[in-house]
Amino acid sequence: MGFQSVPVYDWRVWVGLMICVGLGGILPQRLEATVLGRQDVTCPVCAQKFRAVVLVSVDTSAGVDRDLFARSAGPQPVFHRIVTCPRCYYSGYVEDFRADIKLPKGFGDRLLKSPKLDPGMTITPKTDQRMIPADVRYRLAVRCYRWRRMSAESMAWLYLRASWVARDNGSVYPRTDRLQRVMGFVERWLPADTEQQNQADRELHLVTRLAAQVAEGRFSRYQTPYVKFILAMMCRRHGENHLFESLFPPGRPNPDLPELLRKKLDKVHASIAEERDYQRLALEQFQKALDGSEVSPSNRASANYLVGELYRRLGQPNRALRYYDQALADPKLDRHLANWARQQRAQVRSAPNPRP
Repeated sequence: MGFQSVPVYDWRVWVGLMICVGLGGILPQRLEATVLGRQDVTCPVCAQKFRAVVLVSVDTSAGVDRDLFARSAGPQPVFHRIVTCPRCYYSGYVEDFRADIKLPKGFGDRLLKSPKLDPGMTITPKTDQRMIPADVRYRLAVRCYRWRRMSAESMAWLYLRASWVARDNGSVYPRTDRLQRVMGFVERWLPADTEQQNQADRELHLVTRLAAQVAEGRFSRYQTPYVKFILAMMCRRHGENHLFESLFPPGRPNPDLPELLRKKLDKVHASIAEERDYQRLALEQFQKALDGSEVSPSNRASANYLVGELYRRLGQPNRALRYYDQALADPKLDRHLANWARQQRAQVRSAPNPRP
């Protein structure tokens, strides 16, 4: 059984899908849900046959972050884009398992003889794809893409998607009765839902409202640590890591929180470090693709916007401004990205003490 898939490096298709589907009301209707299917594939390296998990349809109604990470109300699409052979661990998009795929000379020897791939866990030919964590599959795919000497643009997208996996893995709330009660309490400040609203922006509006309530001392001394934790985790969910760290700086004790939440904070800080590592690699490769004219003229504006956004998230606002301005100067920039670039540029300009 085969399924059609969106080309993984086509900027116009990708940006259009993420922006238009993510912002409900721009299309006649939202896709109902992300649907997973199965596809029989054969590893082009070791000839192992297995069933891959593939995306049949993609829903992004849970919101699109400003670096184009789109979430589904169901299974997260980014978690299911990478396929791993359960025998030799060759990894990539399902398109990388085509029968006519061209692999460089010596690539097979690297995988099968030396140095081989190390997944860091037990994987056998009987292992179901869903039992291989997404971060493991992306790490293996990165090594394969390096050995295959893939283009800077394709490397950049792979690194960026790996950063999204790290972000989402680091955004899972621990379950405690008290935290659940406080979460229900703070929902009263959540803006009304509309079909035209990006759900990621809606949640960030809640962050702004909730931060104001905390600053005004609206919560009891028992509630405040939990409200701050929820506020910080909402920032983490959308990759606004500088805001998370302003609330819970790494290495600083938090005696007002129970041990479970303190341990969670340590894991979140580790996931932020992992996300930033991938973001730096993505940024380097996007710039290389731009400098090497790998990005077509029609897509350069979107690429400049994304480079600016990565610089902002990595704490280099002046460089972010430079790329936002380059994107906005290009008449081919998607109008939704243009709105975001203006908003992000205004936010960066208003921030105190911008760093170069």
